[in-house]
Amino acid sequence: MGLRHFTFRLTSLTIAATVVGLYLVARLFFLSNFVEMEQTLVANDVQRAQNALGTSINRIGLLATDWATWDDAFRFMAEGGQEFLDSNLTRETFVKQRLAVIGLFDLAGQQSGGRYYDATAGEFIPIPPEVLALFTPGSALLADADTNEGRQGVVLFGGRPMLLAAYPILSSEHEGPARGTLVMGSWLDSAAIDALAAAIVLPVRLLPLDAPGLPRPETAGSIVVLPTAEDADVCVGLGLVRDLFGRPALWLSVTTGREFFIQGLGLIHSSLGLFALAGLLLCLALLTILERRILRRLKAISDQSGRIAKGESALRLYLPGDDELSSLAGDLNVMIDRIEAAKRSLAASENRYRTLFLGIGAATALVGSDDRIELANPAFLRLVGLPAEAVEGRRRWTDFCPDMVPDNHSGVACPEIAASAVQTRFVRDDGKSRFVLLTMASLPGEGGCIISLVDNTAAKETEQALAALSRDLEALVAERTAEAKAKTRELEAANLRLRQLDRVKSAILSSVSHELRTPLTSIRGFANIIERDLNRLVASSTVSGLATHPRIRRIHDNLRIINEENQRLTGLINDFLDLSKIESGKMEWRDSAIDARELAARAQRATAALFEAGPVALSLDVDPATPMLFADFDRMLQVCINLLANARKFTEQGRILLAIGPDAVGDWVMRVEDTGRGIAPEDVERIFDDFAQAAANGHESNPGGTGLGLSICRTIVAHYGGRIWAESSPGQGSVFTVLLPRKRLFADPRAASDETPVQ
Repeated sequence: MGLRHFTFRLTSLTIAATVVGLYLVARLFFLSNFVEMEQTLVANDVQRAQNALGTSINRIGLLATDWATWDDAFRFMAEGGQEFLDSNLTRETFVKQRLAVIGLFDLAGQQSGGRYYDATAGEFIPIPPEVLALFTPGSALLADADTNEGRQGVVLFGGRPMLLAAYPILSSEHEGPARGTLVMGSWLDSAAIDALAAAIVLPVRLLPLDAPGLPRPETAGSIVVLPTAEDADVCVGLGLVRDLFGRPALWLSVTTGREFFIQGLGLIHSSLGLFALAGLLLCLALLTILERRILRRLKAISDQSGRIAKGESALRLYLPGDDELSSLAGDLNVMIDRIEAAKRSLAASENRYRTLFLGIGAATALVGSDDRIELANPAFLRLVGLPAEAVEGRRRWTDFCPDMVPDNHSGVACPEIAASAVQTRFVRDDGKSRFVLLTMASLPGEGGCIISLVDNTAAKETEQALAALSRDLEALVAERTAEAKAKTRELEAANLRLRQLDRVKSAILSSVSHELRTPLTSIRGFANIIERDLNRLVASSTVSGLATHPRIRRIHDNLRIINEENQRLTGLINDFLDLSKIESGKMEWRDSAIDARELAARAQRATAALFEAGPVALSLDVDPATPMLFADFDRMLQVCINLLANARKFTEQGRILLAIGPDAVGDWVMRVEDTGRGIAPEDVERIFDDFAQAAANGHESNPGGTGLGLSICRTIVAHYGGRIWAESSPGQGSVFTVLLPRKRLFADPRAASDETPVQ
């Protein structure tokens, strides 16, 4: 396809596609806007017709209201009399007000008076039965004595619509009680419809609800615009008319001309026609400019370039002018000059690289797409053991590397080795084998490659020796591994026996502790009984100075020692029981809200005997802002008492401080500080182990105890997700710290919503 033909087709298709696209856009958007505006206008016309009908109904209602509040009508309903009917229900009244019926009904629904005027015959006739049927006793239109409001609207009689108004008969001051109901009605006939049409200056019709092609009133709105074909001349809108009781009665149809839509459609067509004409003129002008300014000049460049391509290398392009095509011709001339220079440079470069290839120290060969060696350097020829004329163009490189021949014997062998060196076997012409490292580099676009070989025979022999040594080492490792597995099985068996012994130990501790508590309780009871009986005996004795007798004092001292040792032994047994419960998982946790001040006060009372008249003072420091802690009160009291007792045990003089409060991040913290002997660094962590105690640190002896108190404290604190640790130096006192996370606090909002307390 020529450039001229292509340009013409491209321009024509562009303009045609633009016109079609604009037409579709106009149809989809602009025309739809015209349709929406037309429907809005029709809906407004229907609304005007409904308003005009409402005006007619209001006219009947106002007239009926006026008559119903006449004192004459009010008096007529009480006294009767033909004079009221003859003077008011005249032919002129019916004709002037365009009425068909006027009726007066008492509270019981009986007609007190009224007339019906037949406008066609021009005379009065009896009121039709279907009109009287609306005012039977119990009818919703009849007023009672307390009614002050009337009703007005449309009523259907055998398919004929009537504008009807019914209002209670009151005095001229609109006061009651009502004496009856005044009814006025006017047929909504063709004359009334014509009056409506004249009022809104549009054709108006009344259609029954079940007319063919009309929507159902229960699924449609109060105003409906019927679908209209694009070529239709008019548009029809429907307005739903409800009767006096609020039920759908009939459709009010309004017919509107489509001048607005037709004008919009014509505007779209004329605009598109003008655009198509302008596009055609633009296409012709563009083609003319392209022909004169571009296409002819491009043809000249093409002809001259073809001559140069056929071998006229001395010819250069000539295109007069100062535009881009002239610059292109100049650039092409420069490019042709550079190509000629590049040819000369390429020839020189080829000679240079051939010399470089032949001078490479490694054995290198240039291989063609058929695997034949096209060029080999001297190192390759020495490795092969053949002259160049016996190798180049005659032998395949795979003849010397038989292990690299692919299974299908087609194409370049093993192209994947181009990425790295591959060790393979090299067979010389004399049949001797060597091990070489082979590297292949593909030549893009030529199907050939360059193969480089490095003699690796010595390294391969060393590798084989190392492989043999490795096999020996693997056998030795396997032997040692088998021994290690046997030791592992022995350790697992020993560990199982230790766990069994630990369970036996726990069971023995629990059993012995329970068995010891009973005799200890008896000893404490009998010691108390002996002391009580001794005090009574001394008190009732007539011997003077018996209470201070040495033997009596020795008995008292012995009983005191029995009670103290019994209490100490009971505490040790309780520690053993707690340890047994914790290890067996049978410890009961009764979590509740704990007040830090109450906890500190209880701990102070429980340890008061340790600080009575002694050289060590106990002080409390409880932060009033400490939140409530959710934990077992007895267990936390046990932790506090154990820490205080432990501090008093290792403090000969000075003070002990119990401090409770939140830390910087809101965690619950309890500290016990003392001025005692301190703890050696190597014992700071060990003292929390079972049955562990700190060293004497130069003191004559360690205080007694089982070494279970701190272990129990750590277990209780760990149950609530907290930590306990000690900070101390020998001779400088100790600080024991208990930290419980803030999720255990009632004051932390996340504790109530996101966190569940550990049970």
